[in-house]
Amino acid sequence: MKRFPTRVLPLFLLALSAFAHPAASAADPEWVKQVGAQTMPTAKATFAATAYGAVGDGKTLNTQALQKAIDAAAKKGGIVTLTPGQYLTGALFL
Repeated sequence: MKRFPTRVLPLFLLALSAFAHPAASAADPEWVKQVGAQTMPTAKATFAATAYGAVGDGKTLNTQALQKAIDAAAKKGGIVTLTPGQYLTGALFL
């Protein structure tokens, strides 16, 4: 019985992973490529974290506001959006 060469296995897995995750398309916004996302998220609705009280000033603790936005998006189906800034937060549950 022939064994699969162990030196080839990592290369095989790497090649296989290229097919598992589609690359970001040219139609996706630039931030998708900048953050390393594979694709642009699609959703029925968007939930602005600022509408739930989040402030991106780097000083305000936003844990509760962000969690409320995440919970609303999970309940109704959608994604949470953040305006540019620095959001100070504790643990969040997705």
